[in-house]
Amino acid sequence: MEITKEKIWITGASGFIGTRLVRSLAQAGYDIIALVRDSSKYSNTASIQYHNYNLTAQAQELMTLPIPDYIIHTAYIPYDRDHPQAIAENLSGTAILLEAGRKYNVKKLLFFSSQSAHSDASSSYGKSKFEIESILCGPGEIALRLGLVVGDGSGLYGRIKTIINKSPIVPLIGGGNQPVHLLWDEDLLEIVRLILRSPLSENLLHIAIPQALPIKNLYYKMASDMKKNPRFISLPYWPFDILFWLIALMPFDLGVSTENLDGLKQLTNFSPADNNYFKFNYTPLERMKCQSFS
Repeated sequence: MEITKEKIWITGASGFIGTRLVRSLAQAGYDIIALVRDSSKYSNTASIQYHNYNLTAQAQELMTLPIPDYIIHTAYIPYDRDHPQAIAENLSGTAILLEAGRKYNVKKLLFFSSQSAHSDASSSYGKSKFEIESILCGPGEIALRLGLVVGDGSGLYGRIKTIINKSPIVPLIGGGNQPVHLLWDEDLLEIVRLILRSPLSENLLHIAIPQALPIKNLYYKMASDMKKNPRFISLPYWPFDILFWLIALMPFDLGVSTENLDGLKQLTNFSPADNNYFKFNYTPLERMKCQSFS
């Protein structure tokens, strides 16, 4: 008798986190429907099928995919001059995905949110993530508000690592005192596997080490680990406000914008007393000895 494995749609399957989820969950025994912009760049395997997808897809396009048991949503349209309506596009695209999940009665739909998502967010990224969190209200619809994911690869941590590795001078914008909660990539994968198997009633979970640290301490530790000695210079926000305003006037895209600065300004410290950090077994996180960053 053939055993039918559970299927998972993973949006953003070519991204920093998405690629790790695809490998991890396939190894855990799931059939993966990996949703990417261009499936021709990937080869299917016995447990991983790649399909074309973007967040502007209509509901009927999703109906052509194999019926899922779970949906994991990591895809995101960044706000830039090519996507001035990014907040609306992300919200409508997620709503269509959510409608499909409800139609198929999926066991869980996990949306990957961020520490930047909160009611006072001013960046389009933070606003978009927060608005999407608000529409997840049904059973098994869960927003995972992630800390800064630590791991080799592109991602934000990888970009910070590149700057520290290559730059003789590293600015500490706003003094570098913004709070950041860390989350190791392998721990995230383990927690996702556990969430898929666990009965949960929450619609929002905070996934990170509870103790925040100033982002400058993270920079110092990364430089030490890489045996680099850049000069760290503490600077106020206002020169960067002017710089990013000027960048916005340029006719070409430099890959940075006021979005980056707004997000940095409004990083929020989440207290363990306010959030459900300890629902799961966090032994692997504790092994990471986050106190070494203090």
